[in-house]
Amino acid sequence: MAIATLTIRSIIQAFNAASNDATRYALNFVKISKDYIEATDGRVLCRVKLDDSDFKDDLKNETYYADREHLPLFKAVLKQYKNFSTMPTTSDHHSTTCGFPGRIQFVLKTAESLSMVYPNTDSIWPKDFKDPYVISFDADLLASLSQSMRGNLNKGGLKLYINSSEQKNVGPIIVE
Repeated sequence: MAIATLTIRSIIQAFNAASNDATRYALNFVKISKDYIEATDGRVLCRVKLDDSDFKDDLKNETYYADREHLPLFKAVLKQYKNFSTMPTTSDHHSTTCGFPGRIQFVLKTAESLSMVYPNTDSIWPKDFKDPYVISFDADLLASLSQSMRGNLNKGGLKLYINSSEQKNVGPIIVE
């Protein structure tokens, strides 16, 4: 069982969209399912396709959550194993531990073991949603979206149009 370092990088990027508010406990986590890595603060939703086939197989049909409190561990693991493309994982019924035994590791847990309910983001995600991403909001939100989407835009980058005549039927600020 293994997790790709690119998957860990995507989890770290998704934390840019997760909440910092301690009163919104469930929104302080990044959700890792068989299809997506996602996070939300209730205003911004980041969803990155999970392309790590080995890790997908390890997940089976279980959904795991990464805690914001462990974000420094994710970064430390990524830094320590920067020359590795994958690292080992071990799983039990309620958690998956990532990293080499006796070294820096982090743990992903199930919602049941965390006693929480993560919001159902599938109900707000458009069914026919396809690239490119088109978003129209304030500048601070655009900066936050740019940070959270970076892991999902590795091919085309991020384009910002302001009052562009090239785009039809759009607001004054567009991010693609």
